[in-house]
Amino acid sequence: MEDHDGWELTVVAEPFGVLVKLVTARDTFEAYSGHNERIAGAAGLCERLREGGILIGVFDGRAETLVHECVHAAMMILTRAGIDARNDSGEVLAHLTHWMFSQFSFICE
Repeated sequence: MEDHDGWELTVVAEPFGVLVKLVTARDTFEAYSGHNERIAGAAGLCERLREGGILIGVFDGRAETLVHECVHAAMMILTRAGIDARNDSGEVLAHLTHWMFSQFSFICE
């Protein structure tokens, strides 16, 4: 599984004020996350950063991987904001996931 072009982009998920950083290279993900467990065989990963932001790694360039990791990121953001994503049939979760995917979808094949 090859890293996909080495993209790196940071956006702010408003109105939550959370920085979301997307990277596509494993070594960059390791540098930001501070560890390398689980990275070798993963198509993508998502985790909280020490500074309070969210780090998304998409290493295979696939839309399926990106949307999967965007759901994880959206759940982290909503949980931090005290929002239960199950409310209103998950509408807030769906909108936040859609927004994040649209910010980062340029990396997909």
